[in-house]
Amino acid sequence: MQRKALLLLILVLALVLRLYPLEQWHEWDESVYLMHAEHMVGGKTNYNEFFYRPPILPIIIAAGFLIWHHVFMASIVVALATSAVALGMYLVGARLHSEEAGLFAALIVTVQPLFVRFGHMLFTDALVATFFTFAVWCALHPGWRWAAAAGALTGVAALTKFSALATIPFVGLLVVLLALPSLDRKGLRRWKMAALSMVAYTAGAAAALLPYMAWAYARLGSAVAPFRTSSTMIGWHEQSALFYLNAQLFTVPILIGIALLALRWKDWRNDRQLRVTIIVLTLFAVSTLIYLSTFGYKHSRYGILSIAPLVLFAGIGYAAAHNAWRKRVWGTRFWVPFIVIILLFSAPAFHTLAGPPIGTEKHHAISMAERLVEHGRPDLTIYAASEYPFYAYYTNNTVVAVDMGDFIARYPEFMPEDGYLVVLKDPPQQPTTDWADSRPELTRLFENDYSIIYLYDNKLYEIIIAQYPER
Repeated sequence: MQRKALLLLILVLALVLRLYPLEQWHEWDESVYLMHAEHMVGGKTNYNEFFYRPPILPIIIAAGFLIWHHVFMASIVVALATSAVALGMYLVGARLHSEEAGLFAALIVTVQPLFVRFGHMLFTDALVATFFTFAVWCALHPGWRWAAAAGALTGVAALTKFSALATIPFVGLLVVLLALPSLDRKGLRRWKMAALSMVAYTAGAAAALLPYMAWAYARLGSAVAPFRTSSTMIGWHEQSALFYLNAQLFTVPILIGIALLALRWKDWRNDRQLRVTIIVLTLFAVSTLIYLSTFGYKHSRYGILSIAPLVLFAGIGYAAAHNAWRKRVWGTRFWVPFIVIILLFSAPAFHTLAGPPIGTEKHHAISMAERLVEHGRPDLTIYAASEYPFYAYYTNNTVVAVDMGDFIARYPEFMPEDGYLVVLKDPPQQPTTDWADSRPELTRLFENDYSIIYLYDNKLYEIIIAQYPER
């Protein structure tokens, strides 16, 4: 009873940390997923990135909008979904080792700063860890039904974040290895069970993936187009190949827990289920981090899924050490210093609790979009060289994302009608404000410290070109 009360307390803490404060304004990627959710419920169709964005997060938000169509609802449903990873960690830890292991793993993931930060935001990185964790839990149960559920959850994980396709072979390997026979008289029967489990697992993953792939084939001409395109949509910055070996991912509580697990290796070397799970999930963590390191653009949030197994291992390490040492050191209260370590080094996760209950941070592009709503014309197209999701979500204008890399050479073939052109004052590529100011068909309307909005007169451009072709 006491352990269930502790679990409930951890789950409430996980939800509070991910929900507070409620956000009324959102960032770039968040605005895209909000746009997609609005599209699904029939609200906004002025822009989308369905051709390379995964569908599960906007589906979850759209489901929330059916209950309460308010931007706060997006934060509520995402916080509920991402905080559920704590329950998943508890279930996996309890299944593999003990309830104490589940509680430690749940506490670590509840207060791990990256899990908290991106579980609070409308991002896919923390959400996919929830589906992965429950997929592993299903894989730990014998029987084809559990295998099918594990496959379906890995399929959903892949549709939450396309790079999570890597979960499918690794969780599938876990299903097969745990179902394979040991050297006993029941070997043949266990081989048949392993084969049936693999078929069920594959069918589960296919059931999740195939409807989306059929949609992609019908709409985009290729069943794998979104998966392929997504891998090419990366930023401009280059980071070190060792970027993911950072303190944001490998926090002190995680490292200490893994060290304790290594010290207590004799406790689990003869436990086949635990040993196989540790090996497979370690391979998953290492291989996915290596894969992420091959991309020039890197972000700590991309590594959240990769370190999810390490959180589990850390929880088991703390529990193993607690069970072995409590009688020789501090009795049943030996867990106290472990809790202190976990909370002390996770202090950044609690910083937002000191602020107001409603978020006040607003991206500068949102303010510009609001000025267009107030003073502009909703029938004119917004041509944005950057920050286009903000203008799409926070206005009702049609938004066109123009090519920054070859803007001037192709100008104005992608601007066939009158509209607004958004130009950054310090752009990574084209166009520049000097170029825009030199064009008579472009007139400054609004500006802030970061960008300028120009009114584009297509008819004036055609008159100028007719008189001065060299322009």
